[in-house]
Order: sequence, then structure tokens, then C-alpha cells
Amino acid sequence: MQNFFQVVDLDRDTVEKFSPKLRFYFGASDRWCPVKYYSDMVDLVPSVRAQVCEKMIPHAFVLGYSDEIAEEVAKWIDDDKL
Repeated sequence: MQNFFQVVDLDRDTVEKFSPKLRFYFGASDRWCPVKYYSDMVDLVPSVRAQVCEKMIPHAFVLGYSDEIAEEVAKWIDDDKL
């Protein structure tokens, strides 16, 4: 809960600076991190690598969807090698 009080705005400069090393993956139905956050981030930092999950994986992906997330992360790692 403390994060909600401390993190109130996107640190745009940091995201821009490290955007080649960062990936942001937003849930399509995540109430903790709504899709609007994705839209706002892409608008504020056009270079950011962000995407919305199309598989409807819940926020608590470790409770049954870790294989699917691991496959997605493996693709990102492979893509970065190219």
C-alpha cells in the first residue's frame, strides 16, 4: 500500500533513458494497473517498449500463468538478441 502513496507520477526521464533495457507488460483487465496507464506511458514516452497482454492473464500471473509469462519473456530475450 505504501507504493500508492510514494509512486504518484511516471518518471519519464528514467523510462526514456533506460527504454532500450525496459519492457512494460500491461494486463488487459488489470484493476491494479489499468490499460489507461499503458496509453499514457506510450503517449509520454514514444520510445518505450510496452504492450497490452492479449491473453487475458490476470495480475497475479504467478498463480497459474507463470509458464505463459515465461514464454513471453523468452520471446523478448530472443528479440533483443537480433
